[in-house]
Amino acid sequence: MKTQYRVIIYILKQYGFSDIFLLWLFENYRNEDIPKIIFTNEYTLNPALEGNITKHDIELINSNKFIKFLSRKRSELINYFYEYPKSKIIFKFDRTILDRFMPENIKPLFFYLRGSEEILDSKNLIGIVGTRNIDRKYEEKIPIIVKKYVEKDFVIISGLAHGTDTEVHEETLKFGGKTIAVLPTNFNKIYPKENEKLAKKIFTKGLAISAVGPLENTYKSNFLTRNNYVAHLSSELFVIQTGKASGTMNTIRNAIRLNKKVSFLDQHNEELNNYLLKLGCKMVNF
Repeated sequence: MKTQYRVIIYILKQYGFSDIFLLWLFENYRNEDIPKIIFTNEYTLNPALEGNITKHDIELINSNKFIKFLSRKRSELINYFYEYPKSKIIFKFDRTILDRFMPENIKPLFFYLRGSEEILDSKNLIGIVGTRNIDRKYEEKIPIIVKKYVEKDFVIISGLAHGTDTEVHEETLKFGGKTIAVLPTNFNKIYPKENEKLAKKIFTKGLAISAVGPLENTYKSNFLTRNNYVAHLSSELFVIQTGKASGTMNTIRNAIRLNKKVSFLDQHNEELNNYLLKLGCKMVNF
């Protein structure tokens, strides 16, 4: 795909147009002036548009508003990538290393990378995940578990959330390991806010991946999508602590669905242990 079309679609995405509309435009008008087509209403002549445009898209079709948006946000759109030299935007149809991990049908319109992309070349990538409100007895085991995998040259993936994820990333960096943080937010609005310093370390010493662009909002669904990406990127999954109804369990189910190996610590709850075993997970001791 020509760079100019990727940039145009990226800008229109940040302006607020939906993925479904932008994909339809790309598939039908990839060799034409897309902004001109949008803002002169030429596209409305195509009957195939039905079902491929939202009410919000229609509200955005105003050339004056778009020009004002560009004048206000131009520097922010550009600086998002130049602030850190190892920043990259990957379009859905680009052929990249991410093709190794996930099929086209689950890829977002764009992935945003910040850090060392070559980390993804590793053959050993393990997702280490767990609850935000981690019990002390499980928290104490994280350094032991992380150190074991770092010594085996595993890249450690987690979600930069409170609790387990934070400890996993910090311990990986402490032991000189490589870590990937999969974010539910863009790189400018780290959640939780207390992890901004940790995120910046990962930008320079590891890799951060997000499907949320610099001017996009974060929704509840972004957290579940993040869990799915963690499962896809990981060769296997290690669960520190989970509840039966939790984000961690969502990641586990995604990994099992993908036929990934899932190991977990004894949850000291017979019903929960049996549920995980029934899913196909393996209980291990540390």
